[in-house]
Amino acid sequence: MGHYYHFRMKSSRILLFNLILLTFVTGQNILINPSFEIWLDTLGVNMPLGWFTSEFNFPGSATKTTDAHTGNFALKLIGGDSIAFATTTALVQANRQYNFNGWCKCPSYLGGSFILNWLSLFGNPVGIPTIFPITMSTNYRNYSGTVTAPDSAVLVLVTVSALPQATVYVDDVTLDSIVSELNENQISTVNQGQVTLQPNPFTNQTLIQLSNPEPPFTKLEIYDLTGKLVKSFSGKQNCLVWEGTDDAGVRLRPGLYFARVTIAGKTFTQKFIILER
Repeated sequence: MGHYYHFRMKSSRILLFNLILLTFVTGQNILINPSFEIWLDTLGVNMPLGWFTSEFNFPGSATKTTDAHTGNFALKLIGGDSIAFATTTALVQANRQYNFNGWCKCPSYLGGSFILNWLSLFGNPVGIPTIFPITMSTNYRNYSGTVTAPDSAVLVLVTVSALPQATVYVDDVTLDSIVSELNENQISTVNQGQVTLQPNPFTNQTLIQLSNPEPPFTKLEIYDLTGKLVKSFSGKQNCLVWEGTDDAGVRLRPGLYFARVTIAGKTFTQKFIILER
C-alpha cells in the first residue's frame, strides 16, 4: 500500500497544478466538487470535475452512481486486480488546522482508505500522511478528523481508494479550514483579504484587487511554480494592474503563477493565475 501511494504521488505531479486552479471555491471547504455532482468527459473518460481517477487506466473502476449520501450523484470505486482510486489537490496554509470529512458506504468485506498527503510547492512530501481506514458498512458512514498542515506544506493531495476486490461508495468529501481559533481582528483581516483577478486567464493585463476596500495590502508578490519571485508590488493600495512582466519589465512566459498578499503585516492569501499567449 505504501509503495502504491508513493507511486501515485509521483505520477500525479503532472496533473497537480492543473487541479490547483479548481480549488478556489466559496466557503471554508477547500476541495472542489466535494459531492461529485459535476462530471466531465475528459479524453473520452468520464471523471468528476477536479478529481483524477483510476478510470483513466482501468475502465469501470471509478464511475458515477446515483446511490448518493446527498445530492444526485456519488463516486463508486470498484477494486479489481488493482486498487481503484480518486484523487484531488488543494492549497493549504502551513500550521493551519483543517476538519476532514468523508462519507463512504462499503458493502464488501474489504475496504479502502482516505489518505491526506502534504506536499511542498514542488510536489515533494512533507510531514506524515494522515490515513482514515474505510471499513465494511451497509449505510453511509462518516470518516472525520482534525488535521494540521505541517511546516512547508503548500498543497494537500486527498485520495480515496478501494482495495482490490473491494467496493466503496464515496460522497461529500470536504476539508474545512478552521478559523474559530483566530481572534476577531485576524478573522476580519482574512475575510477582507480575498484577492480577485479580472480577467483570469489574461493575455495583456489583469486587474488584481481586494474584494473589500479595507485594509489595503502593503505588499503583493507574484511567484512562478518553482517558487521564484518574479514580480513584486509595494505600497498601500486596494487594486493594481499587472501586465504579465517581471521586475525587469520582461514579459513572462505563459503558464501558472500565484500571488502572495501581505496585509497589516500578515501574509495569508495565495491565488493561482494564468498568463496566456
